[in-house]
Amino acid sequence: SRIPTNKSMSHHVQFESNMTLSGANADLRYPVTPTEQKHILAALYSKLVGGAANVSLSDKVSKVVEQTAQKLSKAGSKAVVLCGLPDQAAQQLVLAINEKLNSSIVDTAAPIMIRQGNRLAVDQLVKEMQAGTVGALFIAGVDPIYSYDDS
Repeated sequence: SRIPTNKSMSHHVQFESNMTLSGANADLRYPVTPTEQKHILAALYSKLVGGAANVSLSDKVSKVVEQTAQKLSKAGSKAVVLCGLPDQAAQQLVLAINEKLNSSIVDTAAPIMIRQGNRLAVDQLVKEMQAGTVGALFIAGVDPIYSYDDS
């Protein structure tokens, strides 16, 4: 629905820590850290269910989150929130948001499991590096300092 029909098309807002093709094509793109992404999800959820999230966001991001929550509510079942964070709590929050929206786009009965990482293995690697037992590490296609959320 990104092709305008009858002077209408979908609206795409992207909060991301690394530039993606989706983000580059979004109507609005906000570069944020992985931790901020989690705070944004919590704020979105609380705004949609009428609660209050105890998170710290910049004024600019808070304003966009408010506007995004309003647009999601208005779109209802035609809205969808997606999350690329390899974090179980974030993924569960996204499922809860889509459930609240009654999103017709997300089918929790038939999940698509294409990006599966192993957070425990990464955490173990970090511990080994901190202990000095890793002699060298070669990484391609990711900035681990920026992408790794150690919370």
